[in-house]
Amino acid sequence: MLKIKIWLKKVRNGRSRNKNLLLTFAGLVGLIIGSRILVLSGVEIGEITHVPQMIIGLFALAIGTSMPELVVTLRSAMKKMYGLSIGTVLGSNIFNILTHRYRNTIIICNHTCG
Repeated sequence: MLKIKIWLKKVRNGRSRNKNLLLTFAGLVGLIIGSRILVLSGVEIGEITHVPQMIIGLFALAIGTSMPELVVTLRSAMKKMYGLSIGTVLGSNIFNILTHRYRNTIIICNHTCG
């Protein structure tokens, strides 16, 4: 029980729990503000270029889902953890290929079989 209390007070990197909670809250606020700016900017770009909002939304979705993978790959490459970089890229591509292939099969079967 004592070890758990000590762990709650200090985590491995030496920061206190309150500082971690503050950083988590600041990150969530930054995420909310950043996503709002992204949406408003996308709408504005769509209006200026006369591109439908659906297309702008698809691009924003694609960038938003690919960015974490890119960050992990770059950070692991900078730390010379090349196995993690390769695993992230290959795993992501394999997952995307398999899920999109079977999703399209299900959609086509539902339209033609049902």
